[in-house]
Amino acid sequence: MENAKGLVYDASVSDPADWAALETELDAVFRLTQQAVLAGEPIVYVVHEPSIWGHATPLRSALATALMGGMRSAAVEGARAGLAANVIATDDDVDPTRLADAIEFLLTSGLTGQLLTCGTTHLGRPAA
Repeated sequence: MENAKGLVYDASVSDPADWAALETELDAVFRLTQQAVLAGEPIVYVVHEPSIWGHATPLRSALATALMGGMRSAAVEGARAGLAANVIATDDDVDPTRLADAIEFLLTSGLTGQLLTCGTTHLGRPAA
């Protein structure tokens, strides 16, 4: 990812201990997002895939879905200006090289508003 610029926020291993910790993390990521938007740089949030399907603790799931909502808002609001915002959902056993390739793709492709799953949690499972 040497040539790719933008905000990559990896929340895939984050597991907030309580509501205050969740609020603190979301405040920090949204401040970073604001800086990226002002710089016109793409945004990629990396979240824990089981969390977006409701297969994790409530706070971990709240973090993942809050970032998905933030991505959607940034994508819609930034569409006219060409701002790209996306989410990659990954599980614990994804090959790091594969994940890095997916991040670089989203930073450079111009796609926006996408959820890219880079794991297998969603296969054959309905959302909780």
